[in-house]
Amino acid sequence: MPRHYHVFSNAKAGNAASLSEVKRAFKAHDAQVSFHTITATLAQRVASLEKQKNIVLVAAGGDGTVNAIVNAAARSPHPVGVLPLGTLNHFAKDIGMPTDITEAVTELLQGAPTKLDVAKVNDHLFVNNSSIGFYPNMVTLREHHLPLLPKWAASFFASLAALGRIRRYHIRLSVDGKKHVLRSPFVFIGNNRYSFLPPNITERTTLTGGELSLQVVKTGNLLSVVQDVFRELFGHPKRNIISYSGKNIVVSMRRSRIRVAYDGEVSALSTPLNYQILPKKLHIITPKNDTAN
Repeated sequence: MPRHYHVFSNAKAGNAASLSEVKRAFKAHDAQVSFHTITATLAQRVASLEKQKNIVLVAAGGDGTVNAIVNAAARSPHPVGVLPLGTLNHFAKDIGMPTDITEAVTELLQGAPTKLDVAKVNDHLFVNNSSIGFYPNMVTLREHHLPLLPKWAASFFASLAALGRIRRYHIRLSVDGKKHVLRSPFVFIGNNRYSFLPPNITERTTLTGGELSLQVVKTGNLLSVVQDVFRELFGHPKRNIISYSGKNIVVSMRRSRIRVAYDGEVSALSTPLNYQILPKKLHIITPKNDTAN
């Protein structure tokens, strides 16, 4: 029985031309496909497909779109597919999906279901990473500029504003039961280990390592933070960044709620923040020669 591909895209992402190319590629393969726009009722729409056979739920967009589909499909028996129509497409690249749309559709149609790790913060799943402090604050500021500026310009001015407002948070960490107390303006939690080495600073060598990676910036001095970022980018030893890894991480703070980023999306979540790695709980279609395992 052939697969039926249900392709979900974000109407606000402005990728109409890319979607047209996706439709042509599916038509060229004579594949069974339906197209949907992501709405507030996404979870209900995905749930309505649970009893159908040979379904693939396809996220056509960037990492935020992948995150939305993965969370909506958390209890679905159907695998998730990815078509990289976003700006950065970190997760698609990590599973070996080509950025060329026609090639990506071919790989999706010929790929095989596999199981990869997914991470969780409170009730939210994420496939890439989550962070507290500088980055979610920058994203929030960027949203205020987006109606007036292109995304790159909004990101630039928001980054400057966020750096100008940088502050240290009093944080209590529990990493697999081991306690740590520190003050930091930025905490990063990854689904498996990131290389943080040039030229692949945002890539992972595996998505089945079964662990969370944690990076904490210890300093609150603006100049030191900028210096450490550049030292990280160019592969020099880190002075003010400490690392942990584990399967369960709890982040406790004095405040009851805080902005948290996960896969580029930002929400205000209640503390403490409970992070977990869920080994091989993500059922996904990967290319035949993927390197994510």
